[in-house]
Amino acid sequence: MAVNWIKPINPLMKAIFLLALLASTLLLSSAQESDIDKKYNSIAAYPESYSAETVAARMIDGLAFRYYWATEGLRTEDLEYKPSAEARTSLETIDYILSLSAIVLAPSKGNAYSGIDYDDMTFVEKRAASLDCLETASEEPAATLFIAI
Repeated sequence: MAVNWIKPINPLMKAIFLLALLASTLLLSSAQESDIDKKYNSIAAYPESYSAETVAARMIDGLAFRYYWATEGLRTEDLEYKPSAEARTSLETIDYILSLSAIVLAPSKGNAYSGIDYDDMTFVEKRAASLDCLETASEEPAATLFIAI
């Protein structure tokens, strides 16, 4: 004769457990906001002193801020949008911006731009990579000097 050790779960306890699970999931996902999300969801304060490097860095940060919000929440149909037969799709434009952001970053790394293989990257990965390139270029004096010249 088998003994049933498992008692039926009280519906109230089940609801409390599910709410706690949902709350902890939401807290963890909001706590894992990336540094780039924190940096580019708003415009930073002006620098205390101005030079060619700080102006170029501010220009790059402004570009990244606008790119961050222009690409936030894009859907598949948004990425496939093509205004005319000769134009690029939104996703092709994002690929182009990723390439340009890598070109801006290349001099600060001491090498020439060799291209990016972004064929296997998702939109989210491309967006994160371009924002990362722009963030690094903004913080690297050699990259900002390249832009300022």
